[in-house]
Amino acid sequence: MDVMEALQPAGALYKQGEYAAALQIVRNLWEKIPDPKTQDGNAYNVIEYAVALCIKLNDLDSAWLWANKSFPFGEKTHVMGEGEFLIGKVAFLRGDMDAARENFAVAHKKSGGRIFKGEDPKYKALLKKK
Repeated sequence: MDVMEALQPAGALYKQGEYAAALQIVRNLWEKIPDPKTQDGNAYNVIEYAVALCIKLNDLDSAWLWANKSFPFGEKTHVMGEGEFLIGKVAFLRGDMDAARENFAVAHKKSGGRIFKGEDPKYKALLKKK
């Protein structure tokens, strides 16, 4: 299965503002990816899509559940702290600043700060607050 190709319809719906329909495609795709899902490096992209869609739908509890699915991908795809950054971002949006700071710190260390480029400056600023 080509995960990136299967995500294209969800991306098109996202661009049209059809977030709930896009999320349904992402959920269905996730279920079709064989276990262990970590064997397909692109499966992590499904998690990122799901988190982005849940955020757009203001469903931060679901975004949190999806973001936490990233942990098993750590050794394969989180070289720059992508998973920790994703979890930190959702924690930030949920108001859990301790979890956000903790995950952003790991992402900052792994990426040498590069993962914060182009992102909301509030995320990096949180690292400076004690």
